[in-house]
Amino acid sequence: MNKDDRRKLWVKVVIFMACAIVIFVALRLIGINYSDMSVAQIKASIKSYGAWAPLAYILLFQIRPLILFPSTMALVAAGVIWGWEALIYIYVASIICATWQFFIARYIARDAVEKMVNAKAEEIKKYVEKNSLVSVILIRMIPNVAWDIQNLILGLTKIKYWKYILGTIIGMLPGSIVLVYFGDSFVSVLLNPQHWWKMVLAVLVLGVIYWLQKYIRDKESKKEIKDAYRYDDQYL
Repeated sequence: MNKDDRRKLWVKVVIFMACAIVIFVALRLIGINYSDMSVAQIKASIKSYGAWAPLAYILLFQIRPLILFPSTMALVAAGVIWGWEALIYIYVASIICATWQFFIARYIARDAVEKMVNAKAEEIKKYVEKNSLVSVILIRMIPNVAWDIQNLILGLTKIKYWKYILGTIIGMLPGSIVLVYFGDSFVSVLLNPQHWWKMVLAVLVLGVIYWLQKYIRDKESKKEIKDAYRYDDQYL
């Protein structure tokens, strides 16, 4: 791990801790105290709100970018609370978020978004214009940038909305399944330590997914370099 990767990792850790503190303080201010409850009781308490709990999650997912709460942690949290049922709420929340960020970038604040994401925008825009639907699927499956930045940059491209959403639905499925399984396994181990193997399996699956993402990313990078050389050779 190089210096830049370590710095990015520490930034993510600090952001996660800050978000956790904000949530803890907010819960205490409105009179909710989960500190003396078990994991099972916390899950039961949240589920006792019925349909309001998923609606609150979907709403919080939309304001999550404003408090710099990572989307990955939001997906794991859903897995912790609802288990596999969380996939439904994750998809609804993610598609709504992807939609409004896409249209903000395309129609409302295009100039501001271009300035904000300038470093990665051109690279991704060129990649998407080559093969729009497949490109979106790969971008979602192999994220080089944060979810919210992806949405904004893709809004700057010429891709049709239906291809953007279809690519998002397909591309986010593997990662969502893995993160939900991780969250669900975490709770399972806390409730019954004999299920420790589930956590080990979840970590192994995360490792395999990470390796596959890196492999495909490297392969795509080499392909782009070869295409660039082939293009240059035509004009030598």
